[in-house]
Amino acid sequence: MLTPTLCRICILLYLLTSVFPAQGQPELSLISWNIRHFGASKDSAEMRFIAKVISDFDIAALQEVSAGPAGAQAVARLADELNRSGQKWDYALSDPTRSSPYKSERYAVLWKTSKVRRCGRPALLYALDSLVQREPFQVCLQCGEKRLLLLNYHASAPDDYPEREIRHIVQSMLQLDGAPLLLAGDFNLPDAHPVFFPLAKKGYRAALQSTPTTLRQSLPKPGQSAYLHPYDNVFFPANNFTMLESGRIDMVELAGSLEAALRISDHAPVWAKLRL
Repeated sequence: MLTPTLCRICILLYLLTSVFPAQGQPELSLISWNIRHFGASKDSAEMRFIAKVISDFDIAALQEVSAGPAGAQAVARLADELNRSGQKWDYALSDPTRSSPYKSERYAVLWKTSKVRRCGRPALLYALDSLVQREPFQVCLQCGEKRLLLLNYHASAPDDYPEREIRHIVQSMLQLDGAPLLLAGDFNLPDAHPVFFPLAKKGYRAALQSTPTTLRQSLPKPGQSAYLHPYDNVFFPANNFTMLESGRIDMVELAGSLEAALRISDHAPVWAKLRL
């Protein structure tokens, strides 16, 4: 039986480890954003706005980058804008996905070099190209001595039954061993959909719970929200990460109006702050 003195010591140690996490447990903040038609359509003012939103985070996963040269140029412009914020940024840009015409796109992942560095070669998961409309983009990042894999993904449209392809992505994730994996993107399905149940059984958690992230295309009626569907999220393995905070950035409030927000994207960015 523990003596009163030992009990007090145990309580003190618990409080100390809760307030002051052990050394070697880095914290990372990740933002995921489907930026509609990210390419030549974004002017300088819009690019500065996007960079300002992203600059508060350590890693950014972007979907719907234009497949043509304008998409690659836009990501380079964004990285240049971020580098003017006082922090050094690097990025990885995917090849165009092997998709049907008008559905192919690129992904981009950007990161603060003071927080993480790239490890390995980023690549689209071509092994899944016959099973999904747009192959996920995998990037290996290293934070201190710890490595993680980031899977950036944009699912097919809601009326194209995205659960059919997400099922294959979930199965491939469950077969991976090694570095912990984060899945970020626009899933065109809510986090409560049964297709994600196998991830939950494996210990994965969604950073957001039933949080609408898509914007209405017209002004909401009185009492209605400007947001509709909980499609954007970040899934993380709870045995590898502790979630400290998460949320959705209110683009309508930030941009000043729904109309101004829609000029940037029809999706709001979502974010999570995690401790490895």
